[in-house]
Amino acid sequence: MKSLKKLPKNIEKEYLVTNALGGYCSSDPLQGNTRKYHGLLVVADSDLNRINLVNRLDERIELEGREFSLTASHFQNVFKTDLKYILSDYTNNSYPEWTYNLPGLVIQKAYVMERLANRTVVRYTFSADREATMNVVPLITYRNMHDLRKFSTYNFGQFNGNNSVVIKTQQEKYLRINYKGFRYIQDQDVYHDFFYPIEEARGYEANEDLLKPGLFQARIPAGHSEMFISFLWTDNYSETETENYGDYFSAFANRSQLLSDYYHDAKDIRRSKLSELLSRQTDQFVINTETGISVIAGYHWFEDWGRDTFLSFQGLFLTTNRFSEAANLLLRWSKLFKNGLLPNRPFVEDYNSIDAVFWYAVAVYEYYQATEDTDTVSKIIPTLETAFLYLQEDDESLSITPDGYLYDHTNSAMTWMDAKIDNVPVIDRSGKAVEIQGLWYNFLRTVIYLKESIGDHTHLVPMRSIAAKLERNFEQDFFNPDTGCLFDSIKTDKKDPSIRPNQIILLSLPYPLLSKRIAKRVLAVSQFELLTDYGLRTLSVRDKSYKGHYHGNQKERDQAYHQGTIWPFLLGLYVKAYLNVHSHSQKAKKEMQALLSKFEKKLVADGEDYIAEIYDPNTMKPDGCISQAWSAATILEAHYLVNKK
Repeated sequence: MKSLKKLPKNIEKEYLVTNALGGYCSSDPLQGNTRKYHGLLVVADSDLNRINLVNRLDERIELEGREFSLTASHFQNVFKTDLKYILSDYTNNSYPEWTYNLPGLVIQKAYVMERLANRTVVRYTFSADREATMNVVPLITYRNMHDLRKFSTYNFGQFNGNNSVVIKTQQEKYLRINYKGFRYIQDQDVYHDFFYPIEEARGYEANEDLLKPGLFQARIPAGHSEMFISFLWTDNYSETETENYGDYFSAFANRSQLLSDYYHDAKDIRRSKLSELLSRQTDQFVINTETGISVIAGYHWFEDWGRDTFLSFQGLFLTTNRFSEAANLLLRWSKLFKNGLLPNRPFVEDYNSIDAVFWYAVAVYEYYQATEDTDTVSKIIPTLETAFLYLQEDDESLSITPDGYLYDHTNSAMTWMDAKIDNVPVIDRSGKAVEIQGLWYNFLRTVIYLKESIGDHTHLVPMRSIAAKLERNFEQDFFNPDTGCLFDSIKTDKKDPSIRPNQIILLSLPYPLLSKRIAKRVLAVSQFELLTDYGLRTLSVRDKSYKGHYHGNQKERDQAYHQGTIWPFLLGLYVKAYLNVHSHSQKAKKEMQALLSKFEKKLVADGEDYIAEIYDPNTMKPDGCISQAWSAATILEAHYLVNKK
């Protein structure tokens, strides 16, 4: 990561603005774009493929014979910026805002996205003692967000209108740019060899070309003035509109404040920096698609994943009282079952997850507990019952053992610890993985409970029989007296004694499989071996397979992904597990409040605006996705559980 060492410290931070459709606006505070995923307007198509459309803006001020750049530029081994001289303030509260102090001129800039539209709006506010000129060059690429492009010539058609320009990106798809206070000068060109240092550090290609359609130019008058540019991806070329640009900013800020108020005031929850951050951040992940409500697992590169969706379900929907959307989501996914399983990614139909269906069942249980919505749950129960019947058939992939366990014969990494190198799992957790047994048991108990609730008693005998076997056998088979906690997996007669957080997942579930005495021992060992201020390590530091640094190319990162790397979502589940084991006592709540307070202090001290996917165990710095659904959701749920009256 040599290139990054030369960059300003605050460039490591990133902002993220989303539109509830899967699209986003994101970069670093210096707006130089350090990732290929950064973009001013990144849009999602009907299959949640994201397209990097407007990559960035090049903004320059001409003032008394001098030129100042408001944005950074990265080229191979070269970093250009004037910002260290003129950028006085950057904040990311409701949305990202910048203040630039030039001689006799103060500029304030902000970005928002329109909710449920593929539109990014840029606002410039000027306080000038003298006249100046502003030039804004939009740089576009129109590519899949995972790819990079090279251009020899400009290859998009464009059409100029009244305070607008339309660029044709593909058949019946257009980028419409509307503006106020500027004039547009068509001047097509190709800018070559922009460099993304984070991509190079992650072992990927890191150079691409960007297209310049033209130039927006404004004469800044003395006094106070305001100007706007909006970028909209649309299929309506002839669309005309009169934009109230300021409304986008007030609507965005108002929604952000309402989300916070609704969580705190409606539930009588004391406000803190952590609760304010989480009540806002969780809204990023709930999106609308052509098939209904969905959940983005993480930004920038994740889509909607089954496991992530339902592990995040309570924090995203139930603690925030989004019950109508929750029902929509459950019903949408109920149609995606196949041979007893749910897909990890529905748009590519990869049925390679054992636990997605079980997390779905937990979500249905918690939804019913919160709403008593018998109508919705009654529509789902037959699907859950059919899933049980498929799993009971015993195929070459999954089977139910005589002692009640669900056995994975695939050796294809079907648990959440799913990293592979050359298609070989980094960790072999086939056989009987510990949290899968807990989830399987909770699935059985949930289906039994829901069917009994509506007076349906079909197939309950085999379900009760399997659940009873698990209750008799689990603690005896999985408790390891040598470590004082649970084996991570059992394959035939081979037991894996690795100390991992999967046993905490088991303890966080509604229906317990362990006695309180053993559960407390498991908690104690997990706290000593795995707990950090930012989450739980995925492996004890004393294990010979422990990897203490998450870095390098894809292969190097995959080797460390579940071999020591810290995951914040496990902190949320640890709090739930602790409360479960200690019967949600006031003493337990106070202890977990203290734990979350330490987490909050770390976030504030490090200036983090989002809870990331993972943290490097050596540096305690965030890595992976900058904003992860289950990180925010499980910790918000934990926050609610320890603070509710």
